[in-house]
Amino acid sequence: ASLLLKSFAALSTMDPGFQNEGLVTLRLELPEEEYEEESQRVVFFDQLLDGVQGALPPQLGSVTLASGMVTNLEAAVTPLIPELVPAADQEDVVFYTRGVAPGYFETVGQSLLQGRDFTAVDVLGNEDVAIINQAVVDRFFQDTNPVGQRFDLRHDSYRVVGVVESVHLPGLAQSRFGDWWLYFPYRQTPERGITIIARLGGDGGAGVNRAAGVDLAKEAVWAIDPSLAIQRVAVVDDLLAESLDEQRSNALLMALFALTALTLGAVGIYGVVAYSVSQRIREIGIRLALGASSGGVVLKMVLGGMKAVVVGVAVGLAGAWLLATHLTTLLHQVSPRDPLVLGAVTAGIL
Repeated sequence: ASLLLKSFAALSTMDPGFQNEGLVTLRLELPEEEYEEESQRVVFFDQLLDGVQGALPPQLGSVTLASGMVTNLEAAVTPLIPELVPAADQEDVVFYTRGVAPGYFETVGQSLLQGRDFTAVDVLGNEDVAIINQAVVDRFFQDTNPVGQRFDLRHDSYRVVGVVESVHLPGLAQSRFGDWWLYFPYRQTPERGITIIARLGGDGGAGVNRAAGVDLAKEAVWAIDPSLAIQRVAVVDDLLAESLDEQRSNALLMALFALTALTLGAVGIYGVVAYSVSQRIREIGIRLALGASSGGVVLKMVLGGMKAVVVGVAVGLAGAWLLATHLTTLLHQVSPRDPLVLGAVTAGIL
């Protein structure tokens, strides 16, 4: 239970790699029958971005588009083959992919470390480009500058135009897949789903600006296509918290079981010791009459009760040590044999 609680605390305080405060998302899904062609979706997304940017006053906040944020994530299971690395050295890896608009990284507060952002020239028909995160650089471009290089992914070739700071989403932290992210310009990868991402702040107060900004964004969407339904409006902070629901439930449930077991053990040992003391009242009286100190008598009785505790702790530590490997997939940045946790729990029980 303590290991899971420590792991959950680490997840809760994790730096996601972007500035999540004040971000609000609105999710749209375009009807397939009306937006079947990629060119139709690109035109709609361009109109949507211009419309929302025009509707949202600069003092209220900024806005961008992406295929997803914390939810609606897409992944590709495939080798990534840099042009300077032999294909035989590659293996299938899970990459998280995201289509984004120019200015996305500035709006969400994700640092651009090298190269450039996407621009208006990154459209269908032009050279396919991508921005990669630092984790991809560390894994696939260790000894070279990735900007300007090409890589193959699912039989398509992309040129790296930029490198951004790595993102660490809590909901993905348990994954054994790593933190490899690939970003593509939405004009070259126009999927039917799109997320409007707005950073709403300013002098009017976060709550006021959030409500006003969301209303303006909705009006901008319906000005382009009144039939579209906005699937969900969400605050990114809330989405990050929701992504930890499973870990939170596991930690709280295990803590409840552990506290129940600890309480039963404590009550049981208390009852045994209390009964033992009641049976030895005459002995205690004789010891005190012969000059024993009350503290010494108490210590003797407590140490007698502690024998069972020490045996139980020894058995429990051995069991925890042997079963620790089964907790590995449930823990984040915590060793299943964390000496501080084991030591603190042992001291607490004693």
